[in-house]
Amino acid sequence: MNPLHFSQTGHRGPVTKIATNTFVVGFLLFASNLGLAQEAPPSFKAVDPPNRSLDASLYMQTSAEYGALCYQVYNLAAERLGQAKADFAKTSGGSSTKSAAVVMDLDETVFDNSGFQAMLVRSGLAWDLRLWKVWEKDWSASVGSIPGAKEFIQKAKRSGVAVVFVSNRDKEFEQQTKDALNRLGIGYDLLKLKEADGSDDKTLRFEEVQQKYDVLMYVGDNLRDLSEEFKFNQLSENSTAAELQDAINERRHRVEGYAGKWGSAQKPIWIVLPNPTYGEWTKPLGRGVRDLDRLVPEAKSSSAMPARPFPPAPSRPTDHKFLQEGISAMAGGATTLTGWSLAILGATVAGIVAGQFLRPAAKIRLVYLLFIPGWVLLGISIWYGDKVTRRVTAAGFTDNHDRLREIAASMNSEYAAQRDFFQFALLAFGCWLGCVLLWWVFAKERSKQT
Repeated sequence: MNPLHFSQTGHRGPVTKIATNTFVVGFLLFASNLGLAQEAPPSFKAVDPPNRSLDASLYMQTSAEYGALCYQVYNLAAERLGQAKADFAKTSGGSSTKSAAVVMDLDETVFDNSGFQAMLVRSGLAWDLRLWKVWEKDWSASVGSIPGAKEFIQKAKRSGVAVVFVSNRDKEFEQQTKDALNRLGIGYDLLKLKEADGSDDKTLRFEEVQQKYDVLMYVGDNLRDLSEEFKFNQLSENSTAAELQDAINERRHRVEGYAGKWGSAQKPIWIVLPNPTYGEWTKPLGRGVRDLDRLVPEAKSSSAMPARPFPPAPSRPTDHKFLQEGISAMAGGATTLTGWSLAILGATVAGIVAGQFLRPAAKIRLVYLLFIPGWVLLGISIWYGDKVTRRVTAAGFTDNHDRLREIAASMNSEYAAQRDFFQFALLAFGCWLGCVLLWWVFAKERSKQT
């Protein structure tokens, strides 16, 4: 009888029985590794400190001053553009091969995205590209117009100036952008959006526009809508306070270098609208309580204080939330690893003591000795996992920031050790599995009398 044909007789051959147990254990090992490799998309970040953009959003959405500023900007822009167009006509004498144009940004320059900002504030979320794409794709009907923008564009077109929109909106949602423009009754001559996975640097698109038009004016709410020289140099989450302040000062000095150009008739004319909610200016910020360091420093001498001192400042908040989130994340990971370790322990023991298990030849039985270091390594991994979870309990009984940092640092090293020992255990069991599979493939079947 062929021992592999056990389904026909109700009897299983020795190789088949070993292969079956090997498959079960191997599948659990593979599944455990697969479980570790799975990744969820990054979570949306909570804005820190909470409600940090509330006043900025309310200023844009409720204050008469914001509307007055926008009308003031666009009235000045219309006046300057009219002068520039007259100069252009005199200079070219009607012989220029290029038409005059004004290049404008869209969001918070022409489009009012108050609905998106309100959603972020109410949800307590920081700006996220994934959320912004949803807004672009599904909420174009909720886009409004910035005060004065439509009237300025109409004046530009009546004077024979082409209106070109260069925006970092996604080209994938170009139709939605056009729908919003049409619904608002805003005409234009050219629309250039950001290509999929393209750069938010507008320089190349500006150059393409300049090949066709003589650009008289740039209008935007972000200095990078005018020129890339106002882009911040690369900043990281670990940038020091000095590096952040240096970057801020450098950008402000560039603005000061053009002090005579802002709103003047110098070609190309630069016009900037206010936007206190987001933009390039926020790049050195978004670092929680560290942003307090960007404020005017406190007086260091009591002689600098007025005769009647200000009320005492509230105590500076700490970043407990970030430590607690990290502690919770490590605790969850440690619990998952412990669960897989126990599952593998049970599976390997079951693979040996399962009923009717027939031992292979003496030589191949030696590879089962690999279970011993595997079990030891899993035991150590479980031990480290237990230390991590016990430290979570300790963290729940303290509000001392320094103590929380010590606990988080210890948990980090112990969680790393737990992962390392778990992976070493997987390596031991993987070696065993490889040896058994090789034996199963190349060993000769022994017939059994029934």
